[in-house]
This record gives sequence, C-alpha cells and structure tokens, in this order.
Amino acid sequence: MRRIIVTSLIALLCAAGAAGAQTSASPSAAETVAARKAAFNLSAVAFSTMNAAAASPTPEPRQLSFSAQALARWAHALPGLFPAGTSATDMPGETTASPAIWANRADFEAKAAAYAAAADKLGELTEDTEAFKAQLAVVSDTCKSCHQPYRVRSGH
Repeated sequence: MRRIIVTSLIALLCAAGAAGAQTSASPSAAETVAARKAAFNLSAVAFSTMNAAAASPTPEPRQLSFSAQALARWAHALPGLFPAGTSATDMPGETTASPAIWANRADFEAKAAAYAAAADKLGELTEDTEAFKAQLAVVSDTCKSCHQPYRVRSGH
C-alpha cells in the first residue's frame, strides 16, 4: 500500500511539474481534462495519506513533508489546467468544470492562490503534528472553496 501511495504522489509531482512547463505544442482539450482528472485523483491520495499519517501515534515527518510538497505543487499548477475550451459546456460528460471558472476567472485564481498558500504553509509544519493537523484542515477548506461555485454536479 505504501508503495502505491508513494508512486501516486510521485505521479502528482510530475503532473504538477508538467502543467507548469512551457512547450511548443499545447495539449488537446481532452488531454488537458485527462491530466486534470488524474491530478485531482492524486491530490485526493495526498490528502488521504496526510490524514492517515497525521492520525498515527508516531507520524513520520518525512512522509508528511513529501505529501505536503506534492499537494503544494499541484495547488500552484491548478489554474494552468483550466484553459478555455475545457468546461462541462465545452465537453459534456467529460468534465465537471463549471463555465463559471472562466466567467469569474479572477475569483477562481484567487481561490487557487489561497489554496496554494495554505498548502505551502502545510509543508513548513511537518515537525509539529498538532499544527500540521490544524493547517491540514485549512488546506482542506481552501480546496473545497472551489467545489460549490466551480463544479457542475452530475444530474444538474
């Protein structure tokens, strides 16, 4: 299980790095949505790993740090994975990204920046389990702040 988690987090770091890289050929909308979905799934693994590690009687700061860094890199890459043409309206059935992301881009990017800042701070607290747990709750809340306004729920 630990090997799966570590492999998943490495993939998250790679996805975040790739999202920030400049290339001459832009990925297609379908490729972008696929990368976005994979990165969201991997961020869920990072949250799960950190919650489990923080709940342990003897959490490993190294494990907390690795997951926190992975999540912070994803948070910084997040806005770049939402280019125009990748909303649920543009790609019905392929994504739950609300068109509100592009209609309210400044707010979306502000929420993403708050998430990234909270995730950055998380990585600084890996030696203090109680402070880490408190900051993990902040990171979770900032992550969720986009879910209501910027995700189309299935059936709606």
